[in-house]
Amino acid sequence: MQPIPDLELTLSIDDQLDQIERLAAAIRALPEYSAYFAANDALYADPGANCRRDELPMRLYEARKHHQPLTDDFCGRESVQAFVHAEVELSKVLSGVERLLSRATGIALCKDIDLDDCPATDGLPDAVRSEAVALGEMLAQQPAIRTYRAAADALAADPHAADLDLRFETIRMRLKARQRAMKDQRPADVKNFNTLREAVLVNLLIDKRDRTLEEAHHYLGRVADTLNRKLRLDFLALARG
Repeated sequence: MQPIPDLELTLSIDDQLDQIERLAAAIRALPEYSAYFAANDALYADPGANCRRDELPMRLYEARKHHQPLTDDFCGRESVQAFVHAEVELSKVLSGVERLLSRATGIALCKDIDLDDCPATDGLPDAVRSEAVALGEMLAQQPAIRTYRAAADALAADPHAADLDLRFETIRMRLKARQRAMKDQRPADVKNFNTLREAVLVNLLIDKRDRTLEEAHHYLGRVADTLNRKLRLDFLALARG
């Protein structure tokens, strides 16, 4: 396999720090942001809820999965209901920001999310939208992102490699879906997966796309971590919803 340039020296986000701060400041100025932390403080101050707050993520997951309201003795508490509402409202904003940044770079910051299957961003406050668009434009010009986009374009331009990549990804997602559903894997699917994986591992175009994508994810991860610190929350966890 042909080596690709070492991108470690290009992964600095120093040039984007000012714009990241402007985006974070626009988010911090929103009423949804203040409401989220006020609701978090109220939940923390409620002894009957705070001692069980670790249960909340799973309760939310189950409620969404089964379309059931959160009305039991824990989730029905006023402090819990207020926190859930505030989290949902802030999540809508952060999801819009994540979508704008992902579209600009061509890489989903929240992994395993389809860039073409995403919420509309029309409802974002103008100040937040403007700063997110500006940051997205800056990120798209960074070497790690541009190198990945070039590798992805080269792969897409090769019919054989593109077909191989699509068939492998299709079978991989099928196996993953069956695993999540706790269903037995079909022997034919497993055999097909192993055969395609061997072909993928020796394909130079796919290898370069995957390695440059890893570098790009590393770079964008540093951007997300910086947003985390400036917002005092887990940006991608809330953006994922």
